[in-house]
Amino acid sequence: MRLLGISTTESAWFQWTGEGVLPLTYHHVSREPGSDRFWQHRYDWRDMHTETRTHDGEFEIELADGVVDPLTLRLEAAARLAEQAPEFESFELSVLERDEIEKQRYRHTGTETLEIDGRCFRTVVFKRFRKEGSSRNYTAWHAESLGWMPLRIRHEDDGKPITLTLDTWDSPATDLPARTGCGSDQAAGKAVE
Repeated sequence: MRLLGISTTESAWFQWTGEGVLPLTYHHVSREPGSDRFWQHRYDWRDMHTETRTHDGEFEIELADGVVDPLTLRLEAAARLAEQAPEFESFELSVLERDEIEKQRYRHTGTETLEIDGRCFRTVVFKRFRKEGSSRNYTAWHAESLGWMPLRIRHEDDGKPITLTLDTWDSPATDLPARTGCGSDQAAGKAVE
């Protein structure tokens, strides 16, 4: 994402196992005028630590089973929602941030029907809570028809709302819903944007 000389890039390599997401590498770069930050983790699951490089130096972080990074968190959340459906509950995940593992909460707040580009999506809404004041706290709308992947993510950075909405989908297993709108859902009083 790039806006007014400010950009953030994230990438992750992972392996999908029968038990969920197994992160292999994670890379994060944040650029803004006068302040560039980065961190990169290489996971060593055999010896249970990371090889970590940041703008502050290099070090290792001890791993625990089930740890994800901020990007694979979204995949792990989708997998958990698929297991929970149709009865959703809040849960915690261990997330490897820049220099430590944090317990982060994924709190269920309800369901909403969203209309995006003429397509109707039934979603379950969760709030990711990292810590008070974090720009990486966000609200995510996970679409049932897309295997519970996030359809929209909204967060604030310095009090300014930023909304990311899926605009491209390429999957051999799942197609986007037809462009029929959510007319009957609007009449029933469900949230439609």
